[in-house]
Amino acid sequence: MQYKGTRKPLRDIAHELNVDAVVEGSVQRFGERVKITARLIRAPTEGHLWTETYERDLGNILALQSEIAQAANAVKKYELEVLKNEMLSRIKAEQNDQDLDEARAKLKALKALYDIKRTAASADLRILEIKRDRAKATMEHAQANAQAMTVRAPIPGLVVPKITWRGNGPTDIQEGDEMYPGAPVLQVVNQASMLVRVRVNQADLPFVRVGQPAVVHLDAYPDLAMPGRVEEIAPIGVKGSFSNRLREFTAIVSVAGSNARLLPDLTAAIDVEVERVKDALVVPRAAVDRDGQTARVHVRDASGVAARQVTLGPADEVDVVVTSGLQPGEVVVQ
Repeated sequence: MQYKGTRKPLRDIAHELNVDAVVEGSVQRFGERVKITARLIRAPTEGHLWTETYERDLGNILALQSEIAQAANAVKKYELEVLKNEMLSRIKAEQNDQDLDEARAKLKALKALYDIKRTAASADLRILEIKRDRAKATMEHAQANAQAMTVRAPIPGLVVPKITWRGNGPTDIQEGDEMYPGAPVLQVVNQASMLVRVRVNQADLPFVRVGQPAVVHLDAYPDLAMPGRVEEIAPIGVKGSFSNRLREFTAIVSVAGSNARLLPDLTAAIDVEVERVKDALVVPRAAVDRDGQTARVHVRDASGVAARQVTLGPADEVDVVVTSGLQPGEVVVQ
């Protein structure tokens, strides 16, 4: 490549190289293809003895290696033919020289094309390595984010998704929702220590105390009743749902034991055991007539219905305990 870009006359170059002909050529690249033009020029006359154009795909480097090998074999073949020139006619000798120069030019052109392909293949390989490294870095970054977003429950229990509010009301949190910092997304519930939040009417508050036993009834499962206990009663009331004058107080009732049907956010009704009377005789409150401090019930017997004075004990909204004046089995009418 010592004469690349030189302006020396062709005759001077041939004289310096001590040759009769010189190979001249050019290389052009178009995307993934390369074009090489090679010309064999006789120095004294500057006439073209041979011209060849090679156009190949840069990716087909194996085929190019095969062509280079064939061209190298052709050069060796013509070098052997040139050795016979002393025994051949001048025309045949010149033809052999021309064939040898042509073979050498072709081999040189193919080697140049091979070098270009190797360079292009190395560049493509480097591009792929860069893409691989970028993909690996992206994957590792995603794995780190996934690890940082992993939340481990501090206690065993049931994972319950929280709800969020949209324009049309409450709804489940979905992928793509925008959450504010500190907003709860999931809740871990220990089913072995469930609590029920209830409202106690102001009129019933004097009868409810912390520590009283209770029975929890789930509205979704009427046949399920679970024991409970009053744990807390709020000291301050809020406006009632039926009247602004009647306050309601929040109470917390714990549920004893666990059940697969006991899930968060279910509605429940609570029966609180205010007082326990052993072997009590109970009648409906509507069957009792009161006259000052005197209470009577109407008892049916063989002669008809007669009023009888009784002594009353504890009562609730529905029933009342009769402590004396009435025997078990007697029929009371309202």
